[in-house]
This record gives sequence, C-alpha cells and structure tokens, in this order.
Amino acid sequence: MSLIHLKNILSCSSEDRVHCAKNLLKPEQYKKWLSSKSTEERIICILEFEKPSLISSVDIGNDGSAFIELLVSHSSSSKPDDWTALLPSTIFMTPNESRSNKNRNQIKSFKSYQLNKTCLNEEWDRLKIICDQKFNRSNQFGLSFVKLYSTVDDNKQIEIGNKSLTNIADEDETKKEENQTKKKLKSISNDDDDDDKHVSSNVSDELLSKKSINDNQTQKLKKKDVKNNKSQIMKNIAFVLSGFQNPLRSQLRNKATAMGATYNDDWNEKCTHLICAFPNTPKFTEVQQTEKGFIVNKQWIIDCHKKNQLLPEKSYELKETNDNETKQQTPKRKSETKKRKTQNEDENIISKDVKKRTPVKKKPTTTKEDKKKKNKFEEIPAVFHGKHFYVSYGDYDDNTLLDITRVILAYDGILERQITPDVKYVITNRMWNQDFAKISKSNPDINFINLDWLQDCHDANQFVPMQPYLVVP
Repeated sequence: MSLIHLKNILSCSSEDRVHCAKNLLKPEQYKKWLSSKSTEERIICILEFEKPSLISSVDIGNDGSAFIELLVSHSSSSKPDDWTALLPSTIFMTPNESRSNKNRNQIKSFKSYQLNKTCLNEEWDRLKIICDQKFNRSNQFGLSFVKLYSTVDDNKQIEIGNKSLTNIADEDETKKEENQTKKKLKSISNDDDDDDKHVSSNVSDELLSKKSINDNQTQKLKKKDVKNNKSQIMKNIAFVLSGFQNPLRSQLRNKATAMGATYNDDWNEKCTHLICAFPNTPKFTEVQQTEKGFIVNKQWIIDCHKKNQLLPEKSYELKETNDNETKQQTPKRKSETKKRKTQNEDENIISKDVKKRTPVKKKPTTTKEDKKKKNKFEEIPAVFHGKHFYVSYGDYDDNTLLDITRVILAYDGILERQITPDVKYVITNRMWNQDFAKISKSNPDINFINLDWLQDCHDANQFVPMQPYLVVP
C-alpha cells in the first residue's frame, strides 16, 4: 500500500506556535500538532491531498486526545459541510487516563474492515480531523501524526513492468537456444544415418530433461502457494461466536474468516461450528438441542491458524460439566442408597420390638418453587442477542460503566469500543448535538438511548420498547 501525500492545510481551529498544524504534512518526521491553550475541549484541522485517492487503512498517533474522529470530503462538492465519517469518534484515552495524563501517546492502526464501508469505494481529496479532550483542561492535546494509505501502489506497478521485461528476455533466450539446436541438427544431418539418430536422441533428451526440471520447480512453487494460502483451510465452515467480548471476539472472527470460514450472528441450518467461551450459554443450549454441528473452544481457531491446517475437533470439544459430574456420581449414590435401605430396615425392626422411634436421615426435598427459582438464576434470556452496543465513556464514571457492561454482556449483547457500522444502540446521557447528527448520516439505523432504558430492560427481564427513551433532535 502506498502512502497518501498531504498537500496543504486549508483551515485549523487552534494550534501551538511550535507544534503547529503544518507538522502533520510530514508524518515521517513525527512532529506534533497541539492546541494553543489547555482550556479548549475540541480542535479541528482540515487537510488537502495531493491528488484524489482511495483510502484503505489509517494509522493515528495520539498526543493527549480522548476522542479522535476522521471525516472525508470532495473539493468539487457544492456543499461546504458535505462530510462523511471515515472513522467515527474513537476513544484513545479513558477518563481516568485523561485526568492522570497517562498513555497519551498511543498508536492505533485501522484497516479497511474497521473504517466506514461507504468511504472505501470513492476517491477523496480532503480530510477533517476532530480531536476532543473534555476530562483534562490543564494540558495541551492533539496528534503526533496521521498516515493514510491507498490500495494503489506505484512501486508494485514498476515491479510488474520489470518482471514482464525479464520474462520477455527469457523468452528471447529460449528462442535463440532452439534455433541453435535446429542448426546443429541440420549440420549433423549430412553425416551417416546412424550418427544422426544418436545425436538427435541426445539433443531431444537434453530438451526433455530441461522441461522436466522446469515442471518440477513450478509444481513445488504451486505447493508452497497452497500451503501459504490460508483462505482455503476453512472454506466449508460456517461458525458462530458465543460468550466472547471485544477485542478477543473480533480477533477470533478475523482469524477464522482469514482461513476462509463464514461468520454468522445467529445459528442456522448452514452453520457447522459454535465457538463458545463457556458452557450453558443460550447459543450452547440451542446447538445442543439441534444435535448438529460442533461446539468447540477458542483454542481450536488459534491452533488451526498457527499450524496452518484444519485440526480435528475432538480435543477441543466443549461439554456440560454438570451432566458429566452427575453421571460420575450416580454409581456412588446407588451404593449409598442400598446401605441406607438396609439401615432403615434394621431400625424399623428395632422400633417394633422396643416401641421407640429412631431418627432417620431424610433426603432434602425440593419443591416446585425451588426449581422455578433455580431455573430463573440458571437461564438468563438472550434479550440483546446479536445487538451491537456502544457506551459514551465520557458520560459515566467507572462504577456505572462496569454495571452497563455487565448488563449488556449478561443478556448476550455485543459491546464495541468504537462506533462501527454494526452498532445500532448508543447508551448516552447527552442531548442531541452535531456529533449525533454526523453519526446518524453515516449510520441511519443507529439509535441514541438514555441509560434508563437499559435499567428498565434489566428490571423487566425483556426487551422494552425504546421510543420513550430515544434522544432525538
């Protein structure tokens, strides 16, 4: 991938005298762009590319910013505010890290699947950078560098041209050798017939040996390419994930899809494997009831990716621990019950003779109400199954954030660390603002919801209608 070169800076809302915005034009020097004052909460910079380019990946070096957002636009557009979100507002520093001024120089790289899909198929020539820091007003903030990469690489085109020239030269040499051998055959044809046969056979043997060597080399190269090509290892596998949280969830999904597997949010007839973190999840019980497909742990994907081959599922199968324990304990319980029966019979005989009641140990009886209570605790409904959430980290303290994550994950929801195209629910306590309007343009199906909705869903133990809790303009 080739680096997209930045031409000039069109506008900048704030910049330091030394660490100015022009430093971003040369990202290889790793010079900073910082705000002019520490009292500011947001700084914006608009840059222009040397030429319109396709964007495939982005590298960002942070310098004290809590949130960073990237927008792109066309210089030929008639509307000045016609910006589309390339990278939605992404957290780089937590509130605690911002207050203590720790981890302010993190570097993150975003690949094509992490960017907005609508921006990948168009060429852009303008970039808008928005940096926010609302948790610490005593320090300056900004960026250390921004690098954008394009799918078109000029160096590759040069290499392809050089390879084609070398191939032409090789073809010319082979033609020359063939012509020389033909001349030799013609010169030798004036000799005796027996000599002609021996010479022609020797020459033909040499040519056949050369061809066989070349064929063997090409076959070896093809075999190496097949071994190195991971996209065919799991081409017949469709998998579902259960019980994992990001970033581990996305890592497992990326490794499996890189080996040719197809990912599904829910289990259906086409699915073959369930990658489960622990037993007794809603998806775990669903697959067990169907009695189709494999239930394996995460190590199966990791080992297949490492060894570059499809491994058998037997050593990675995930089973219920309760069933196995009860099966092992049943023979012991039978022997114990036999002993107890004999003891009770003896005690009954003694009680008839002496007319005294002896205390007999009774088994603890379980009522229907106790069974219902146990089922309530064991079976948590998958209210948020297949739903992607994002929490506005700057709106809540650490304790409430922990409670929010627990509720979302307990009801089989997926919590993202940034606003991706899959996110449909944003938990926030803010009023409608310009940021929400920009995000809703790039993702029309997204919903900004108050925290009370999540609490009511937890209290009702079901998916509550969200219309009364929506944050709207």
